[in-house]
Amino acid sequence: MNAQANVGNDPLRVLLVGATNTDAELTVEFLESTQTDFSAMVRASTLDEAKLHAHDGKLNIVLLDISSMQTVTGDALDALQSLIAELPLVVLGEEHQSRAAKTLLEQGAQDFLIKGDFNSRTLERAINYAIHRKQSESRFRHLAQYDVLTGLANRTLFEERLDRAIRRAKRHGTGLAVMYLDLDRFKRINDSLDHHADAALYLAKNNRRSTYRFNTQALDASEIAKMGRQRELERAISSDDLHLVYQPKIGLRDGSVAGAEALVRWRLSNGDVRYPADFIPAAESSGLIVQLGERVMHDACVQARVWDAKAPEGWRVAVNVSGRQLETDSFVETLDAILVDTGLKPERLEIELTESALVADPDSARELLSALRARDIAVSIDDFGTGYCSLSYLRNFPVDTLKIDQSFVQGANDAVNLSIVRAIVDLARALELGVVAEGVETAEQMYTMQLLGADVVQGYLLGRSDAAQHLELTH
Repeated sequence: MNAQANVGNDPLRVLLVGATNTDAELTVEFLESTQTDFSAMVRASTLDEAKLHAHDGKLNIVLLDISSMQTVTGDALDALQSLIAELPLVVLGEEHQSRAAKTLLEQGAQDFLIKGDFNSRTLERAINYAIHRKQSESRFRHLAQYDVLTGLANRTLFEERLDRAIRRAKRHGTGLAVMYLDLDRFKRINDSLDHHADAALYLAKNNRRSTYRFNTQALDASEIAKMGRQRELERAISSDDLHLVYQPKIGLRDGSVAGAEALVRWRLSNGDVRYPADFIPAAESSGLIVQLGERVMHDACVQARVWDAKAPEGWRVAVNVSGRQLETDSFVETLDAILVDTGLKPERLEIELTESALVADPDSARELLSALRARDIAVSIDDFGTGYCSLSYLRNFPVDTLKIDQSFVQGANDAVNLSIVRAIVDLARALELGVVAEGVETAEQMYTMQLLGADVVQGYLLGRSDAAQHLELTH
């Protein structure tokens, strides 16, 4: 908006629209006899002509004489709105034009003076009022229509301008195009750089109650470093830096290889390897877990297709799936596309889900699990015993296997842990589910799991995670 005069301090420069020569001379006389520092008057015969003057930055106020106007519609209305957007506006008219003046006031004009009933003092007062009110309106309008942080137009202003453009297009019988642009990963950038104080807030909440933390450069640096790690991970997902290793699952009845679990590794340029615990949390928080999960699923299915001809019946490759992946509406559709693309038979695939991923939205989880079962894709609940899955949910979820968390397996020499493992096995038997004991690292642990009735074990004792070419399909 153009600079507006604070009457009494700045020279007053007036745009007079629609007035006759006689009325213009009278208006100049009034202005010259006021206490304002009247500087100049610019005249315009029409609103369209006035619109051209309004943008030159030299005017402070518009006096609009509507005496000879019938109605303000069409292009004239557009011009009026442009004037009101730029400058404070006082309407001058006859007494019988009060209804038309009211309409203009609703459009944004600041005041209405009846010709013949005002003098230099009332004109001065109306001009002062209009300028000050416009300044206040402009401040409030800017707060309502522009983002405080960036200074960019917000949704309110966009919708207002769009509505105006649509009405103009309808009036002229023309078309209208709206170009929709977006910034890749803008939310991630905004969340990382726009809310540094949040880091201090969450740090305080995570420490203990009734405490506080200051936002510091160190916290800001931590957020920036996190963004850097996210960018590295994003590049890794689309490159060869990520690769899969496979850990065999061994059947306790006959010692055969019952399948393998695919595990992702991140190979750095210096040769170091990052394990999932080092980057999966960042992938979860940033949303990159969806892309990462699709990459892992695709690569695992490609390898399973290679093994398919030699693998025994019932042999499956297990892939971990995050709860964030399940939240997307396209998970099953994406999975179908991967199976078609790789040519893998669905019965060769097993999906591993955590309890927390299932109980977050039980109805959706049940629908998803039913869709997987209809495709003959096996489902196991990973890290069972550490989550929140109630027995009622478990009974109604169409799953195939419970995987006992390694903390219970490795602590089975403790009476409490031993009782938990026994209870999980008994529960699985009652529900006709398979049981996998993960994290088996000693012969004693394997023997205990066998005695308790587990079907399958996996862990360092049976074979460390290794590249696909080193995995034996028989044992």
